[in-house]
Amino acid sequence: MKIIFKYTVLFIALSFMICQATGIRVSADDKNFTKGLELKSQYQKLVARLIDDEGNIYLEGYDYNYNKMSAENYHIIKMNGKGEVLTSISGRGDEFKQVGDKIYVMLERGNEDRSAELSGLRCKVYSKDLKLEKTYDTSVVKSWQYADVNSKKMCYLKGEKKVYIYDLDGKNKKLLYNLSKGELKDTFCQGIAMTEDYVGIVAEKWTDTDRVTYSVAINIKTGKATVKENSRLGFPTAFGDKLVWNSNASGTGSMNASSKQIVYIDGEKIKTIKTDTTKEVLKKIIADNNGNFITGVNDKNGAYFRIYNGSKKSKEKQINTAYNGFVCFAANCGTIAYTYDEEINGKNYAKTVLFSY
Repeated sequence: MKIIFKYTVLFIALSFMICQATGIRVSADDKNFTKGLELKSQYQKLVARLIDDEGNIYLEGYDYNYNKMSAENYHIIKMNGKGEVLTSISGRGDEFKQVGDKIYVMLERGNEDRSAELSGLRCKVYSKDLKLEKTYDTSVVKSWQYADVNSKKMCYLKGEKKVYIYDLDGKNKKLLYNLSKGELKDTFCQGIAMTEDYVGIVAEKWTDTDRVTYSVAINIKTGKATVKENSRLGFPTAFGDKLVWNSNASGTGSMNASSKQIVYIDGEKIKTIKTDTTKEVLKKIIADNNGNFITGVNDKNGAYFRIYNGSKKSKEKQINTAYNGFVCFAANCGTIAYTYDEEINGKNYAKTVLFSY
């Protein structure tokens, strides 16, 4: 049974104290958290990419040249919870993830400034202070939808049936899993993610009337797979030791339909949490370092986020924001970094606001 969270006077007081400590401006009168701390930036676009396990925010800042119709001046910025810039470096990324005490920034190449056609993938390994330590390149696939990394390995999909794994330096390549055999022989795969111990994929097949999907968690050491049928799954994402699948009915005639579920692996078991609405699980679901799952969606009144604590009686907390134009969000350590679009004098700006949860 779902317990709907209600704001009490005590909770509001505690939230105010927490937000004061992190620099997020939330008052006791602001019960729905409609105001937050807007991060200041010299860039036209400031996009939230990641919050690490210490609560620091990693963002991508860049400008848009309307004469050339292209983005330029890419920078990766690290801020604290008060919105203070801790460090900034030149560079960009398509996917960001924390692996141990490192920050992995993954790009789909051509050029670093997106000025050339895609030629493969690049993974940059940074310290938390954004000092570049290593760079890995591969041309086996051209999108991070079909590949992922952990601290030692890269996994990728070959075709729609085979999962390969090899060392980040390109050595020791082997076939980890083949969907052509066993119970998934009639399925194909379109998404992959990786933790230190597991590779997660979504397998799907079509019947005469429906799209049938399966969450699959493959043990990297043994190659053994845990398989569970979950209706209308989307792609998996890795957060620390967790694999999380969102819900998506793409291809069934309705882009807004889903099965209202968060699917995740806990140990070797694949578990499910029912969500309150369908739309909130269509975008990325984030697993934080405290066992929470955060969903986000946009509606006519702005964006809202829900936090589920992962238990059978999952508590729910809703955060509403008056900022419309949902782009993306990052979450961890009790902070949500929400990026939205705003038009000013005929130009589009991506801005990021912090909220507590």
